Amino acid sequence: MQFEPLIGAWHGEGEIPMEPPMKLSVEAKIERLGKFIVFSSAGEPADVPASVSIIGGAPGEDWNGPDGPGFDQRFIGEISADRNRIKGRWERGVGKVGDKWELDFPIDYERKMRG
Repeated sequence: MQFEPLIGAWHGEGEIPMEPPMKLSVEAKIERLGKFIVFSSAGEPADVPASVSIIGGAPGEDWNGPDGPGFDQRFIGEISADRNRIKGRWERGVGKVGDKWELDFPIDYERKMRG
């Protein structure tokens, strides 16, 4: 997929299913850095860590490498026809090798500004 339609600033709202549920509010930015895409976000409440993800690399290269922590997580999103909304969810890998996936939490994004 070409990432160009995603470049820009986004606002996300979601909820982590825990007791009690934790509502999320996230400000995110998607930018180009040469051949890579940089996804950065910061949110509320304070329990939600700020993050920076570099997307790209050699084919077949795992982001955490062969000696990584074994934390498997992926984002799946459906982009609206006007490219201004993403209905998404984070999933976490379960099982011995992270070969099965389950919902971590849903989150939807709305575009604030195009890149």
